[in-house]
Amino acid sequence: MINTEYEYNIIKQAFTDKEKFLFCIEKIRTPDIFTDQIAKLYWRIFRMIYEEGMGLSYSKIEDVLRVTQNESLIGHFRQVIESSYNEEHEWQYHMFYLDEQYRKGIMLEMASTIQRNISKMSSKELLEASNQALKELNSEEVEAVEFSKAYRQTLNQIKLVQEGKANTLLLTGNKRFDEVASLSAKKLITIAAQKKIGKSRFMVDLMQRLVANHPKEVAIQWFSLEMKSEELIRCFISRMMDLTDKQLMGKGYKLSDFELSHIESLMKYFDKYPIEFIDEGVNVFNICSKFERFAERHAGKIPICVIDNLGLIQPHIKDAIACDDDMARMLKTCRDNTGGIIFVLHHLTKESESKWNKETGYEPRTTHIRGSSRIADFSNQVILLHRPDHYKDLVEEAKAQKVDISGKFVVNIAENRDGESDRIVMNHKIQFCKFSEETI
Repeated sequence: MINTEYEYNIIKQAFTDKEKFLFCIEKIRTPDIFTDQIAKLYWRIFRMIYEEGMGLSYSKIEDVLRVTQNESLIGHFRQVIESSYNEEHEWQYHMFYLDEQYRKGIMLEMASTIQRNISKMSSKELLEASNQALKELNSEEVEAVEFSKAYRQTLNQIKLVQEGKANTLLLTGNKRFDEVASLSAKKLITIAAQKKIGKSRFMVDLMQRLVANHPKEVAIQWFSLEMKSEELIRCFISRMMDLTDKQLMGKGYKLSDFELSHIESLMKYFDKYPIEFIDEGVNVFNICSKFERFAERHAGKIPICVIDNLGLIQPHIKDAIACDDDMARMLKTCRDNTGGIIFVLHHLTKESESKWNKETGYEPRTTHIRGSSRIADFSNQVILLHRPDHYKDLVEEAKAQKVDISGKFVVNIAENRDGESDRIVMNHKIQFCKFSEETI
């Protein structure tokens, strides 16, 4: 049912908008991505009219339907075009999803063919057949870039950096973190931790540092699926004022006139703060589409997307692992399309907090990341957060050994495609959303 709605929405968008139609012509390599036979027929008609050098119109579609003895579909076609569909503006991601399902179907069919013929064909014949199928799946044309052209582009970028006209790195002020993370455009970064460790508060600190150091260079879109925007705003105020959330909410504390006046004065500071929040429930199509439009609106800046968190994105298919795989691929594509930085916050399995992991102080590993491993596979970096003083038994053991672990926060850049990995120990005042390599 979902597929059919996606397919008819693509037909509608292609028919009603020439630019969208040309985009579809380029991307849809085979009508077989349509599983609905009527939608497939409509696309074949679109393609035929296009190849004859004509534009789409009701009259041309109806003429073809009559000639092909499908006159009974004339009313249905108009209904498809005039109907409204859920999330119509997500048509590009609907198309991406259909293409993914088609490719997976081919792979499953290929696997079935191998299984049926394993005793009938030689390994060489099976490999040749498989390679041919894979070759056809990956036959999309891509633009080739000559070495000399790429060299000139790279040289120009180097010159701009050396002249101070372009900044390749975004700095937080935490020296070792900046050296290892090297935050820059076109990155997908997974940040994972157990519940109540402080992922969202760490992101508040990180984003505020980036804005403070690069106020005109970044624009941030924050999908606040776990902590709502009101809570996050209080986190930003808390960080500026050294007041806890409970104090701000009047729980056992009354703000002084000076404190209240100071909070009011922060309105001016935050007036043009480059962050927008999206609280509503969304699926991955919504996220990618919204962030692409956000990046277009903020052309010239490095767009940053914060997704808090992956587990709260609305599923688009029932199979949880397949859904996670799809989301990982789509977020990777979104990163490439926008040239932005996408931070994906994620939870860990309970295994990291089991008694078997106590010897390592409950420190998480990448294998503890919940669900599919695809998001980690596609990420430029995987960062694992750990707060030892969250665990009472660790605090008691440390006290017995006369070691103080209070206020320690581990930022483990466990996987890094762009450089070295490192386990960085920071100091935290989590109640104020402050995390620093320096004493705070």
